[in-house]
Amino acid sequence: DFLTDINLLKKRFRKIMNVDYDNYKPKRPVEGDSILIIPPSAKVLRCLTIMKHTDFTQEHYIDWLTKEIRKHTDKRIIVRQKPNRDQRTRRGQNLKDQLKRDKVHCLVAFNSIAAFEAIQDGYPAITLGPNAASFLSEKELKNINKPYFADDDKIREHSLYLSACQFQMEEFRNGYAVKQIEQLQHDQTYNYFKFKCQ
Repeated sequence: DFLTDINLLKKRFRKIMNVDYDNYKPKRPVEGDSILIIPPSAKVLRCLTIMKHTDFTQEHYIDWLTKEIRKHTDKRIIVRQKPNRDQRTRRGQNLKDQLKRDKVHCLVAFNSIAAFEAIQDGYPAITLGPNAASFLSEKELKNINKPYFADDDKIREHSLYLSACQFQMEEFRNGYAVKQIEQLQHDQTYNYFKFKCQ
């Protein structure tokens, strides 16, 4: 079936990543001198507000996170507000360009896919919430000067796993996606993030 057919997994990987899995070699950590904060969206912050029973705005989050980072490093801190699609695609404000331009040492995110994108480009990431990059990233701000960076095999295998979790609408309609999600997910839950938001 899907989980044991490595050729099917590799075909899906190639389609999503534009590179053959057998030839895919992750980039190694890049040296940098700034910290890039990716604050959570308003929707995520509403969920945190519900969970913590307190008003938690993006400004509060950025202020809190900046103070926490300052306890461990004196590197320059940059906050990246999510640009809209036009800004990202036509105006050169994509994440990859900013990571290079600002000489980023480490990216800090709550649940943004930017953490995984950064790791793919050789930039360590710290994830503070449920995240596609959690398996590959540092979790502790105290390690921000020397954050964990996964080895090549872990990055390759996790990239293959994530590509196996990408589905087309037809695959949801015919039940294929749901079957595979159930097999991949098992009974996985996050210890500190057992909440639902609409």
